[in-house]
Amino acid sequence: MKDRVTVRQLRGNLLWVILALALPALLVAPSWALAKEDINSKASAFTVVGGTYDGSEQVTCKADSLKEGTDYSVKFEDAVNAGTHVAVITGMGYYEGTLLKHYTIAPADVTKATISGLDDVHYTGQEVKPTLTLTYGQLKLREGVDYTLKFSKNKKVGMAEVTVTGRGNYVNSFDRSFQIRYRHQLVYRLYNKWSGEHLFTTEAKEYEDCGRQGWTQEGVAWDAPDPSDTPVYRLYNKFNGEHLYTTSKREHDILVAKKWTSEGVKLYSAGGMPIYRLFNPYAQVGTHIFTIERSEYDSLAGVGWRQEGAKLQGLYGWE
Repeated sequence: MKDRVTVRQLRGNLLWVILALALPALLVAPSWALAKEDINSKASAFTVVGGTYDGSEQVTCKADSLKEGTDYSVKFEDAVNAGTHVAVITGMGYYEGTLLKHYTIAPADVTKATISGLDDVHYTGQEVKPTLTLTYGQLKLREGVDYTLKFSKNKKVGMAEVTVTGRGNYVNSFDRSFQIRYRHQLVYRLYNKWSGEHLFTTEAKEYEDCGRQGWTQEGVAWDAPDPSDTPVYRLYNKFNGEHLYTTSKREHDILVAKKWTSEGVKLYSAGGMPIYRLFNPYAQVGTHIFTIERSEYDSLAGVGWRQEGAKLQGLYGWE
């Protein structure tokens, strides 16, 4: 019968349907079967840009019409530190080969760092170098790695300077100053009413001991530096009980040769305040006295003491 469809015909028709549906997919070759394009042909599509160093990754890679992870992968030689580095771009999928792109991470400006530790420091007779701390944002900078320090005028009392110069990830330099001051030391004055001698000491214990032995404690005579470039030697004459003070090492040595006892450096002389010395030509013991009071200096001269001028120096309160 004409309406009867044979099994063979059905099978034939089904085969054609299957072929019609599968043919488009068969005509498209898989990626592995196609000739791949060299990623270098897309070099102009890639933009690799470095930023400014701040301790974090500072480089980005973009490519027009290409997708990272599908068409390419990228590996940065160094994404953090300042300098010129290489980005290695490797083709994926329909692309093959390796493309190199250079980028630059700019160094940070060390002049924008915050510096601390520039407080006043005490004079020591040697070069003084305060401990400084530099921070840049959240980063703590390392001396010798991120910056160097050069000190100047840092041995004498006065204004000292330090130059900070960036290195490694930092560039440029800047100057800062700090003050070197004398450490203050009190000089006490005592009076021996039996011998007429005045004794000067920086030792609180000696001051108290002499007071218990009958010396009159006259309080603080002046503020002395501790130390300075000018030591004051104290010598004792065991034959008459007198003390002598001198800044001359030569005089000190001559008196020691004459059997005076050296008591060493008892205080120092320096500063802007004059300390006057007077000589009593009528006394055998206690022939000299020191004072910072101009009125005392003049009044003693009125009763026969000889004014010898400012022989020592002391510190004002603000020095």
